[in-house]
Amino acid sequence: MRTKFDRFFKKNMKILILFIIFIALVSAYVIHTNTVSTTSSKQSSSHQTKYIPPKYRDTLNKANYYANTLNLSKKRINNILSSKFGDHLPADQVNYAINNVKANWYKNALIKANSLIKDISKSNTNLSDNELKHDLTSIAMFTEKESDYAIKHVNRR
Repeated sequence: MRTKFDRFFKKNMKILILFIIFIALVSAYVIHTNTVSTTSSKQSSSHQTKYIPPKYRDTLNKANYYANTLNLSKKRINNILSSKFGDHLPADQVNYAINNVKANWYKNALIKANSLIKDISKSNTNLSDNELKHDLTSIAMFTEKESDYAIKHVNRR
């Protein structure tokens, strides 16, 4: 004599088997995903936990400030960090900062060029391309390429 459970089980066996297969696949996927994410997080955390001495980190923070707030050139930042009239920091710290600073030097040159044009226009005079290039390369210490980019894109209105 069959019980209600037996009849239900026999009637819905295909659905039950599909459900068990589905659960097995989902479990396998979750286990695989957790394994991959654990491995990649261990790899990425090893990059994130690279020890940087505080003096180097502080020098890099200064370089980032000079580059991204004051919009200075790489060479100007190097001079400020290493000069006895500036921060007078050891060469190894300065080199670390200069090599790791995150900045768009072309953008900085353009910002400086726009600032020079704006400042000079207040005195009702104009700055020629040659004069602007001189100021950008000699005074602001941008490279020739950075200066050329700035001159090409400067706002002269």
